[in-house]
Amino acid sequence: MSPHRFWSTISSHIGELTNEDLDYIIENYSIDAKRELKEYVSQEFNLTQAALKTSLLEIAPHSKRALKRLNYPYSEHNFEQLLFSIGIYIFSTWHVELHQIMGAHPKAERRFSEKEFSEKEFSEKEFGEVELF
Repeated sequence: MSPHRFWSTISSHIGELTNEDLDYIIENYSIDAKRELKEYVSQEFNLTQAALKTSLLEIAPHSKRALKRLNYPYSEHNFEQLLFSIGIYIFSTWHVELHQIMGAHPKAERRFSEKEFSEKEFSEKEFGEVELF
């Protein structure tokens, strides 16, 4: 499995978001998007907590660029909720493709190690809570 291919696929899908996608995301994902994203990716992709935090840091700049491209007014305050909602949308909409890239089938017991996401190993203790600002 190539982490670069995994992240470039996610980044390209974020880059392809339309205003209609954004409207759908805002209408269909709750205020508790952070919890929903954690539950979804841990169950569907079997990602560790540290890997999920790394993924949020990876998709944050791509999400900001997409929001600016779509002229969507967002503040630093509501960006975190938007980020979690975009994450749920991306991981759930393209889950089959992402599983193929991972070399696994849905629900397979495949766990990314933190080393696969980055050359530096992140542990929860070192990484702490996700703080985007």
